[in-house]
Amino acid sequence: MENDYQVLKFVEAKTSRMYLLDNNILLIEEQPGFHVTLELAMENIKFANQISEGKNCGLLVDSRKMKGMTKEARDLYARKDSMPCIMAMAILINSPFTKIMANFFLAFSKPEFPTCIFTSKEEAIRWLKTYLTKTPEL
Repeated sequence: MENDYQVLKFVEAKTSRMYLLDNNILLIEEQPGFHVTLELAMENIKFANQISEGKNCGLLVDSRKMKGMTKEARDLYARKDSMPCIMAMAILINSPFTKIMANFFLAFSKPEFPTCIFTSKEEAIRWLKTYLTKTPEL
């Protein structure tokens, strides 16, 4: 993984690798060739919640190698109560297919936290950091 951030924790699930970085970004790199089902999404969420230890994080999902995702998995990922520590989500894309997949997620699953699509990892991290520095509303 190339970046200027230190990896504090690492977990490997069936379909992804997860890194908790020292800037409170949770990076999830989806592995090639997987079509994410509800069962696989539940496993990913379990590991994401464990690795974050309840600390507020920005979620960077690298979907560039993803094959697809079921509606049930998309809907689970969109719910705030699935990953309560997530303040915002950035989705990293690199092709027309991953762009369509990400836009489909935004339009139909309607994430319950700020979500944006990026082609640059650095821009995505900058955007996520703006949500980590905001004071929560009372």
